Amino acid sequence: MLAVSDARSTLLVDCGGDVIERVLSAGLEVDSIAGLIVTHEHPDHVSGFPLLMEKLWLAGRRRPIPVYGIAPALAAGNVVVAVDFSGSPSEPAGAPSP
Repeated sequence: MLAVSDARSTLLVDCGGDVIERVLSAGLEVDSIAGLIVTHEHPDHVSGFPLLMEKLWLAGRRRPIPVYGIAPALAAGNVVVAVDFSGSPSEPAGAPSP
């Protein structure tokens, strides 16, 4: 994960592992996260989505975070978390319909 930050906001690049731990250890505020760019679909770039979402929720973050990236990377993120990035519940690719 890479974080680009100024006095008001932080832009995250990729989401592998414990992103929030890295943000905090860099001395950045969790609430300053203004967006996420996912560069590609490899697991080490998308596998941290569930933990990121959980830790944001536990930190009290309720504002959405825009997520940008190429279609395959966003699709991999959707499969990992089973939620599309617009905030609407969805099923992982290949999941049976209810």
